[in-house]
Amino acid sequence: MSKRDQEFSSGSLVGFRNRQGRFCLGVIQGVGGARRQSLLDSRQQQRSVDTRQLQLLHPTPCDSPVQGVAVLRQAEALAEELQVDEIETVWELLSSEAEPQTVETFSTLLWGREELSCVLASWRWLMSEQDWFSLRKELVHPLSCEERRRRTQERARCEAEARQTEQFLEAARAGRRLDPATATGDTIRALLTTLEQRALGTAATDPGHHDRVLDGVLRLRHGDCDALACRRLLVELGHWRPQDTPAARGSLRLGGFSAALLEAADELAASAAEVLPADRLRRDLSQLHSITIDDPSTRDLDDAVALERGDGQQLRIWIHVADPAARVVPGTVLDLEAARRGSSVYTAEATVPMFPPQLSEDHFSLRAGQRRRAFSFWAELDDDGAITASGFTPSWVMVNYRLSYDEVDELLELAPPQEDDLLQLDRLARLHRQWRLGRGALLLDQPEPRFRPCDAGQGGVALEILEPTPARRMVAELMLLAGSICAAWGAAEGVALPFRGQPACVLPSEAELARLSPGPVRHAAVKRCLVKGATATSPQPHFALGLAAYVQATSPIRRYGDLLVQRQLWAHLLGDPPLSADQLNGQLGQVLRGAGEALQIAREDHRFWMLTWLQSQQGPWCGVFLRWLREDDGLGLVLLADTALELPARCPADCRPDAAVRVLLRQVDPIAGLLRLEAGLT
Repeated sequence: MSKRDQEFSSGSLVGFRNRQGRFCLGVIQGVGGARRQSLLDSRQQQRSVDTRQLQLLHPTPCDSPVQGVAVLRQAEALAEELQVDEIETVWELLSSEAEPQTVETFSTLLWGREELSCVLASWRWLMSEQDWFSLRKELVHPLSCEERRRRTQERARCEAEARQTEQFLEAARAGRRLDPATATGDTIRALLTTLEQRALGTAATDPGHHDRVLDGVLRLRHGDCDALACRRLLVELGHWRPQDTPAARGSLRLGGFSAALLEAADELAASAAEVLPADRLRRDLSQLHSITIDDPSTRDLDDAVALERGDGQQLRIWIHVADPAARVVPGTVLDLEAARRGSSVYTAEATVPMFPPQLSEDHFSLRAGQRRRAFSFWAELDDDGAITASGFTPSWVMVNYRLSYDEVDELLELAPPQEDDLLQLDRLARLHRQWRLGRGALLLDQPEPRFRPCDAGQGGVALEILEPTPARRMVAELMLLAGSICAAWGAAEGVALPFRGQPACVLPSEAELARLSPGPVRHAAVKRCLVKGATATSPQPHFALGLAAYVQATSPIRRYGDLLVQRQLWAHLLGDPPLSADQLNGQLGQVLRGAGEALQIAREDHRFWMLTWLQSQQGPWCGVFLRWLREDDGLGLVLLADTALELPARCPADCRPDAAVRVLLRQVDPIAGLLRLEAGLT
C-alpha cells in the first residue's frame, strides 16, 4: 500500500480525495497515462483524477471495474456501520502496544476477519474525521487521550464555525437582521468585524477567508463589494443603524470614556472644594446678576453674561467663561483625551462631550445656584459701540438664572423694568455689532435648519428652523466681544494664541447687491466671494467679523483650542512662560485633527437626517434660485421655501438669482448620502 513505485492498471483499487475534501474509494477504469487516471467511485460515477492524488490500496487488480465497484460498495457500507464501542475496544488494545500496526492488522482487529472490503473500509474510516487513530507512513497509530481531546474540541470549533457562517450567510442573502441569540458567536463577530473594516476603509490589503465569504453575498445583495455595499449589509443585518455614518463608527469617541478616565474625572470633581494656589488671583464676582442663555437641552454651560454699573452709571459688560484650565493639568489622562478629541460632538441624537459628563455637565458647568471658578472678560463701550476699556480676570461666579433663547426673546420683547440688565446687555451688543459693521463686518444671519429624530416609537424626522432671534444675536455678539478682547491682549503682549483670521475679499458692488432680494439670495452672492478662514499663532485680521484680531475663547469645555487660550492667559497671570508659537503649533496640529473629525461626524449626521427628512416629504417644493455652483454643468444652488435648506439642484440654463423655481426630488439615498434634485422655473 506504499505510495512509492505505485503502478496502476485497470481494476486497481485506490483511495483519493474529492473536491469537497472527503476521502473516497475508487477503481481504475482505464489507465489514462502518467498524469491522470480514469476511475469509477462506489456509485459508478466516472472521475478523472490526478495520478499524484491517488493511493494504491490493493496491488492485485480486480477482474473488472464492475467487480471493483461491488467491493467498494461493501467497504463503504462497513465503514458506515462501525460502532463506537468496537472502535474503543481496538483503541484500548493498540494503546497498550508499543508498536503501531499495519492497516491490514488493524482491519483484522476491528472486523475479526481478513477480507479486502474490510481493509478498504478501515482505510476509508481512518482517513475520515475521527478522534481515535492517525495513519502515518502506512501505519496506524492510536492517539493519546490529550490528542483525542484536542481533536474533538477542534472539530467542534470547526462545526460551530461552519454553522455560524451559514447562519450569517442565510441572514445576509435574505437581507434580514441577525438573530441576537446567534450573533455573539466568534465566527459571526469576526465576519461582522471584517465587514465593518471594509465599510470604514481600514481592512487589510490582502483579502482573507472572511473576505471571500463576504464577497459573494455582497455581490448578490448589492451588486458590488465596495464600502457602501458593506455599510448597507451592516444595516440590513442590524449591526449598524441606518444613521451610523462612517465618520461616527470610525471614531474612538463612540466607545465613551474608559474606566480610568471616569475615575480621574470623579477624583477631580471630588476635590472641587479644595483651595488652589491660583485661587488667590480670583476676583469674587458672585454678587453680579449673572445668567446663562442656551438651548433647553444644553447641559454643558460654559458661558454666562452679566452687567455691572460703575460710578457715574458707566456700564461694564461681563462674559464669564468656565475655567477647566484651573483644574485639568497638562499631560494627565483627562487632558490627553480632551486633546485627542479636540472638541465635543453634537449630533441629532446625542452629545459626545470632550470631557466626561461629571465634569462637562456638572463640575465645570456654570450651573445656576452653584459657586464656580471662571475666567471673566469685561469691556466698556462708548456711544459708537467701540471698546474703550477691557480686560480679564480669574473669578468666582454664581449664576442666578438659566434662561433659554425663547425666554430671553420674550423678555426682550416685553421689556419689563426688573430685567433692565438684560435689556442693557442687548442694547450694548447691538451697539457693538453696528460698530463692527462700520468696520466692514458682514451680517449674514439667516434661519438654519436642524433635524431631530422624532420621539421613540414614532419614527420619522422633525425639522426645526433656528431663526436668528435677538437673543441668539446678543449671545453671539457678546462671545465675539470676549474673543476680540482676548485676541487684542495677545497681540499687544506678543503671546501666541490660536488666532482665527480671514483674508480680505472683493465683494459684489452695492449696486449689484441692491438688485438682489435681502436675505439668502443676497447672502449667497456675498458668500461665493469669501475665502476660507485659517488658524495661526500670530494676529491676523478677520474680514467677515470686521476685527483686527480674534480668537475663540468662550467654550473651553467644548473646544480644546479654547482651553489652550485659557492656559496662555493663566501663564501670563502666574508669571510662567507661555507656550511659544512653535509649541502651540505642535499642540494645535493634533487638536485640529480631532476637531476636524468631530466636524465630519456632525456633517455626516446632519446630512443623513436631512436626506431622511427629504425622503419622507418627497416634494415638490417651491423655491428660489440663489446662484450657480457649476453653470456649465447646469448645477445651481436653490433655497427650498419654508425649510431654510440650501441645496444643489439641476437648473435650467436661463436661471438667475431670485428666480422662483419648483424643485422635484429625483433620487435620494440617506445611507449613500446621495441626493439629486431638479429645479424648473415657475
